[in-house]
Formats: sequence, C-alpha cells, structure tokens
Amino acid sequence: MVVYYNTVNFQFGRVGLVWQKKMNSIVILQIILPRSDIIKFIKSHYPEASQGTNRIIKKISKDICNNLWENIPLELLARNHLSKFQRRVLYATRRIPRGRVTTYKKLAMKVGVKNGMRAVGQVLAKNPFPLVFPCHRVVKSDRSLGGFGGGIILKRYLLESEGIKFSATGRVLNRIW
Repeated sequence: MVVYYNTVNFQFGRVGLVWQKKMNSIVILQIILPRSDIIKFIKSHYPEASQGTNRIIKKISKDICNNLWENIPLELLARNHLSKFQRRVLYATRRIPRGRVTTYKKLAMKVGVKNGMRAVGQVLAKNPFPLVFPCHRVVKSDRSLGGFGGGIILKRYLLESEGIKFSATGRVLNRIW
C-alpha cells in the first residue's frame, strides 16, 4: 500500500495530510499543536507512510494555508469507513457557517437524535478531517468550548479568527446557529 504524508504550516499550527494512493484520496487530515508532534502522530497511525506530495495534496495544502478549508471537495476525502450516523453529524457540522457556532445538543437535534449530545461529541472527537468538517464550531450548551482534538487554545483561536467573541470567563457571546 502506497501512503504519502505532507505537512502544512498554517496560521494556527501545522496540519498533516495522509494520502493513500490505492484509495486515491486523503485518509486523514489532522491538526496538531505543538507543530513538531504532527509527524509523530502520522507515523503512529501510518508507519508505512513516506513524505511525498501530488497535485491534490498541493491544492488542499494551498486551501488550508489560505484558510479556505470549506472549499476542499468532499470527494477527495476517504469517507467509506464512516457510519451513516458519523456522516450525518459531520455533514451537518460542515453546514455551520463561518463565524457561527452551535451546541452539541442542537447539532444532535439537527441530525434527528434527541438527547444525542454525547454521541455527537464522540463523532466529533474522532473527526478524521477537522477544518473540512469544522468541529471547532460546536460548543457546550453553557457556551463553554468543550473539547477539540487540536486543543482548546487552537479551538478558541480558530473561532476568534472567524469573528466569534468571548466573555471574560471564556464563554461564546455570539448567537447560536
């Protein structure tokens, strides 16, 4: 199996992309802070991966550097391993507009699972394509940040870069989507 990885520095950290030639798609896109840990993360999940690039990785890297991750076409992402529920949650997350947030509870309701906040949180915790499926835009019902694979500091930076305002206690002040 031929697997390539590449890393991209962007405004808030480093993103790692893993491309599987057999599937002709990105199998994981991960944000890691500190920057030095991204290659360690990739190698722990894909020990056979070697550093490399191709036309698609270059385009995705450019979109990430330009904060245009919403422009990354879904067909470039390996999604066949995701369950129907995971897809529903991730696709609903992709519809959250830049500069807006929603809660785990509201997102669960949008995908038709009453009281499914924890299930939604579990899907987002394992999101293989953060930024593309912007799980950083999902917060707790009390408007505190909740979790994020790249860390809470990165989650807040991403939200602030999109115009989200915070109270002195760290709670989101913007209207919930």
